[in-house]
This record gives sequence, C-alpha cells and structure tokens, in this order.
Amino acid sequence: TATGRTIEIGGYRPVGQLTNSPIASLYRAVAIDSSRPVALRAGRASLADSTDPAALDRMVTSARTIATIRHPNIVPVLGAGIDGAWHSVATSWVQKSLAEALSKSDPVTIREAATFALSIAQGLAAAHGSGVIHSALTPRNILISEREIPQIVDFGGMALSAPESRADYLSPEHARGQNPRPPSHL
Repeated sequence: TATGRTIEIGGYRPVGQLTNSPIASLYRAVAIDSSRPVALRAGRASLADSTDPAALDRMVTSARTIATIRHPNIVPVLGAGIDGAWHSVATSWVQKSLAEALSKSDPVTIREAATFALSIAQGLAAAHGSGVIHSALTPRNILISEREIPQIVDFGGMALSAPESRADYLSPEHARGQNPRPPSHL
C-alpha cells in the first residue's frame, strides 16, 4: 500500500482494487499460504452499518452456502468469514465477465448462445437444489473461465452488485418487492 503496510484479510492479501461500493469492495488478491490468485470481496462492518447493517452478514452466510455446492457453472467459493472488522468472501479468480466478453467480441451464434444459456441454467438449477436464489443475476455476474465455461458468481445479494445494472435485470416478482423464486431467473 501507499503507507508501506501489507493488508491481510482472512488469509488473503489484496493486490489491486477492482470495484468499490458503499458496503464492500472487490479486489484481486492472492492466498497467503499458496500465492493462488483469487477474487476477494471485503467490507468493514463500520462502513456498512449506515447503509445496510446486515448486508455483510448476508454476504458471508450466502457464500458459505454456495461453498457447499460443487458445480462447473458456479464459481467456487474458497473461503468466507469475519476477520476482525473485515467480512470477506474469496472465490476462484476468473478473468472476464459475460458483459465484457459480449462487448469485445463478434456476435455470438445461436448455438453458442444456447450452449451458454444451458450451462447457466444448469448452474442455477444446482443452486436452487440447495435452496439458493441468485438475487441479482446479470451479465456481470456470469464469468467466463479460461476454458470458455460460463460460471455464476455473487449470489450474495443485490446490495453488493453494480447499481447501474440491477434494475435492467430484475424479474417482475422482484420488482414488485416479492421474494425471488427459481422461476424468477427465467
């Protein structure tokens, strides 16, 4: 950091900030024990208290549930917890989002779109089977692995997602203030 101090959060060392929100920031980080690259979403309870006191607890609880699901179309959660004042969730590092991929490439074929849609639906079905509903599914929350496999991330909730993209992707049930259910993803 600028002060010369190394920050460690839950066994991870942030090496670059990717996004920032009032509740939690997203960092590219490395696991201290293995130097493995990870994505680390971390927030301090004192910052979230004024906007949504329970948001960070929901983030960690949701991540712990997702960590129990092993599916190729869900980004693996490597760790989630509270380290002092920090609440954090570490996931496998995946370089690009579907939104980024679509904005930089040629139009996708019907076959490619159908393959991606099927993969995403399979990941959502695995989450639904564990009682998890993604509350903010957008192209930014679908990541594309190095092997071109779509993977869903950020099941943690609406408050942590990019605000400019949420309203465009809300289901009618969610927009009416009702709890989302599995059909809401369709």
